[in-house]
Amino acid sequence: MRGATWTRRRKPCGWRRRRWPTWPTRSRRTRGKPSELERALAAAAAGTLPADLEALRKLPAAILEWAQRRLGLVPHLAVGQELEIPPDRLSAFALEGTLPPRGSLVRVRVLSPGWKRGPRMLVPPRVMIV
Repeated sequence: MRGATWTRRRKPCGWRRRRWPTWPTRSRRTRGKPSELERALAAAAAGTLPADLEALRKLPAAILEWAQRRLGLVPHLAVGQELEIPPDRLSAFALEGTLPPRGSLVRVRVLSPGWKRGPRMLVPPRVMIV
């Protein structure tokens, strides 16, 4: 190929390298609720499943432990903890139920913890109004 020139392709201007891989996320409605796998494993008594499936029983806890160690994730608030917060701060939580009427303080109970990485909130705690 006489006279052929090779040019280097330029990256588009908006190109940037992603820091984290992308994965499918659960919708806000189903986030924090047990998945079908978790419900099926909870319904079966320990030792009743075949050995291959029995190993899956420990998988959700192992993934959370790995994320805490490797990514520096820290749970934010504990399940069952009750808080009194101003109504304008409810946007920092995933609220189950309806918004309360305007008032001074709202009492909420934590249904599932949130997750933080340093000062940044990654997953807000899921709460319900008491």
